[in-house]
Order: sequence, then structure tokens, then C-alpha cells
Amino acid sequence: MQWCLFQQHYPVAWVNTMVFDFKGQLRSGDITLHSWSSFPDKIYILILSVKE
Repeated sequence: MQWCLFQQHYPVAWVNTMVFDFKGQLRSGDITLHSWSSFPDKIYILILSVKE
């Protein structure tokens, strides 16, 4: 297996939201969707170090 010398970080998030309102009409307009940080934190780095 070969390892790449450069690692690139691609943020990925999963966000759930309702597309239709309670009347069955398609929602429109801007909405703010919140998710977690996409940058690795200390716990993620510790998990990676244990796997190796």
C-alpha cells in the first residue's frame, strides 16, 4: 500500500431538514443549517493513533 505525502481535508456533513411544511407546501427561502466542525479534533487524532 502506498501513502500519499500530502493529505487533503474534505469537509463532509449530514444535515436533516424538512423540505415540505406542515401544509404540504415546498419550503422556500434561506435557512441556516448547523453541523459539527469539519476539522479533526484531539479525540479524532487519538482514535487514528490507536488504529495504527
